[in-house]
Amino acid sequence: MTTATLPTIKIDDSAHRVYDNDKEVHLEPTGYRMLYLFLKYPGKCMSREDILDALWGPQASLELEVRLVDTNVGRIRKVIGKDAITTVVDFGYRFDGKVAA
Repeated sequence: MTTATLPTIKIDDSAHRVYDNDKEVHLEPTGYRMLYLFLKYPGKCMSREDILDALWGPQASLELEVRLVDTNVGRIRKVIGKDAITTVVDFGYRFDGKVAA
């Protein structure tokens, strides 16, 4: 089982569940996958296209609307707090939350 955590957020990858203060919270599948990606690469600045490619493959950014990333980041922020993910203007996003050891 892979588990990624923030001080109050825990992702159980084997069960595809997200917990906040040990209470299960709901994220759509895309939001879940995106949060897991951010936790996997804390501090890395990722363009919207990079995120689409990581979640759906290298051709995804040609077919999917990059605003899909913005929408899902907004949903994730509602669950984990707005300060954990920083908007990098005219580029994309960076996960700045602390990952618990």
